[in-house]
Amino acid sequence: MSELSRVLDLVISEHDRIGSPARRFLRPGVAEGEIRSRLAALGIEASQEVIDYFGWADGVDQRAWLRENPDAPALAAFWPAQWIDLPSAIILLEQQRALSPFLDEAPNELTTGYWVRGWLPFLFSSPELYVAASSASSVRSPVWRTSDIPDDTFPTMRVADSLVDYWERVLDLLRADAYRWDSEVKALLTVDEVFEERGLVSYRP
Repeated sequence: MSELSRVLDLVISEHDRIGSPARRFLRPGVAEGEIRSRLAALGIEASQEVIDYFGWADGVDQRAWLRENPDAPALAAFWPAQWIDLPSAIILLEQQRALSPFLDEAPNELTTGYWVRGWLPFLFSSPELYVAASSASSVRSPVWRTSDIPDDTFPTMRVADSLVDYWERVLDLLRADAYRWDSEVKALLTVDEVFEERGLVSYRP
């Protein structure tokens, strides 16, 4: 088992603990060969972490969730970021490539409105997208937060050195009860007091 798979197992166990039904709607993981071929068709080399991530589970089945709960919001990995599957990630990627300047690497200045070769979305929270920077030359995939529309309110920035690092932060917040499952709203909500105690000004991990 990879380190990322181990961390994701712990994350979904925390969802179980707080009453989130996310585990029941996890889609089966994607085979390594399929991940590599689908990304190669887009000019992206799959990093080992990207292979491990979509191999662990292909997001959640949001359609099945919404069929059962038509008035509920999409299932979130943490508030308010939604799990997305590989086909949805590719659709979002292609949309952003069509809309944004396409760069080989991110600029040094804090800005927005661009897309980098090798970026692959894995969480969606409009207008924010969380992307893994995928390259076959690296086992790890740094995580960036960007926007699906040019908006200076949400500047593009690197937020974690790897998918493992990022999901460990999510796990830490779940273990601290920073999120709770509301069975009436059928959504994962924040517990503001936990973020305040930690001096956090954002609900993002």
